[in-house]
Amino acid sequence: MTTAQKILAVYGVVILGYGFGIGVPLALARSSSALVSRHLVTTHLSALMQGPIHLGLGWAIGAVGSWLWVRPAKRWVAPRTGCAGPMISSPRSLSDGVSMPRAHHFSS
Repeated sequence: MTTAQKILAVYGVVILGYGFGIGVPLALARSSSALVSRHLVTTHLSALMQGPIHLGLGWAIGAVGSWLWVRPAKRWVAPRTGCAGPMISSPRSLSDGVSMPRAHHFSS
């Protein structure tokens, strides 16, 4: 686990805890009145959105750092999409024998 992943994971968990914690005063305010401070609602909702985003970013950093999934993914995607050519394989020069389809010209 990289330092960036640790920071994102800690921040994600802390901000989720803050979002859940701020939900208690929000629930108490809602139990006594139908109207609550929009700042309290915004703080609660933004914290509950930011937490999973940061946890997901930490996961994405780990997923991108581990390229072990690329070859099995290529083997799975290529036959299902019909893209067994340069779109899925590793970058190569244009002189490797791959021909590009010609553009269709429509006359009016």
